[in-house]
Amino acid sequence: MPAVATNLDNCCFCQSCNVCQYDAISFGADGKVVVSSSCVSCGACVGSCPCGVLELQ
Repeated sequence: MPAVATNLDNCCFCQSCNVCQYDAISFGADGKVVVSSSCVSCGACVGSCPCGVLELQ
């Protein structure tokens, strides 16, 4: 179950979800979060995102 960026319209561009120790989180040109295939489903980003943009699926 990798992390998936959902509800991107709720993204507040705070970048607090950038806690990934596997470098699976990046930010697109529009500033919104992007999850790469290097995600290992640890959930650290999900817990740190105050906007609820990320979830494990």
